[in-house]
Amino acid sequence: MTMVPILKNELEVGMIVPWAVFDGRGWLLLQAGATVASARQLEALVLRGVYRLEDNDGRRSYVESENADQRSESDFGSPFERLDSIIMRIPGIFRSALERQPQAGERLRRLAGDLRRLYAEYPDAMLGAVHLTHEYEYPVCHPVHCVFLCEMMAHAFGYDEARAESLAAAALSQNISMLRLQTRLHNQAKPLTEEQRHQVDEHPEQTVKLLRDIGVDDSVWLLAVAQHHERFDGKGYPYGLEGMAISQEAQIIAISDRYAALISSRGYRDGMTAKEGLRDIYLSQDKGYASAFTQRFIREIGVYPPGSFVKLANGEVGIVVKRGRSSLKPVVSSYIGPRGAPLPRPFRRDTGQLAYEVKGTCKPDLNYPVNLSKIWSV
Repeated sequence: MTMVPILKNELEVGMIVPWAVFDGRGWLLLQAGATVASARQLEALVLRGVYRLEDNDGRRSYVESENADQRSESDFGSPFERLDSIIMRIPGIFRSALERQPQAGERLRRLAGDLRRLYAEYPDAMLGAVHLTHEYEYPVCHPVHCVFLCEMMAHAFGYDEARAESLAAAALSQNISMLRLQTRLHNQAKPLTEEQRHQVDEHPEQTVKLLRDIGVDDSVWLLAVAQHHERFDGKGYPYGLEGMAISQEAQIIAISDRYAALISSRGYRDGMTAKEGLRDIYLSQDKGYASAFTQRFIREIGVYPPGSFVKLANGEVGIVVKRGRSSLKPVVSSYIGPRGAPLPRPFRRDTGQLAYEVKGTCKPDLNYPVNLSKIWSV
């Protein structure tokens, strides 16, 4: 079978793809019949570089993805390849939980642990992934983004290993009882129906019940899932808790869940920029979340988070690859030169230097796809 590049003009928002869509290594990104749901998803696909099989048969790679959790991490090179290998395990593990299969709870914990280890090795790259990896279906990539943001906060607050592990597992599994509904809502512009609202309101309790059914007895994990939609002002659900009656872990998941959702496109709107998302989080302090958590979240992720596209004083365009000592002076990997043409290779720029000062954020030029592994390896 031959991998044929899919050209930019062959994809558009709202399109139902007639073929399975793969990345350059043959990993399945979209199954045939899936919808390109948003501008952000389209952007992510084009930037990554995507392919179809000449004979339109995606079954072989799909079967491989079902067994991806049997692969060794040493089979993969860059942090983004390792992330892809973990993401490919998620549908099967989530399905095993929904079917109440033996060991499903342990598989969820191991998956969360693998994501935590990847973050520990490559924290800025994984925060970059939060902003750049939107090509997978929302119920798959959203919990991964939440795990990375929660891990960022666990480091900031000095959580011990056991507590951080429970937080990550809760972030990963928070919506597992409503996966099918989550997919529908992600593309639904209309207000929730009464039945949908009921399902949403019930999903924290339903998820806790499911987790107990598959053997999860970690009280920190279960409590965080049960409370992750409570609000600091008492207007959340399902219990209407307020203030510090809500566990720290639940508040951290709530902030991470909100931010990750805001910067992701939906079928009816584009995702916010990082700046817009952080502003929303800031305005919600002492309403949705305690100000201490809100302010620390904003401080940790920075004004120019990894994954932001920025324009530099010398006219180059690059991607933030590392948070700097100052939130206004991140490390950038430039890939487009001052005249608008792609550079022969990415160049690492210290924006603390006047010549490479960040002048502001910008949108990526989709005519010049970005290889994330090369951008971060400079």
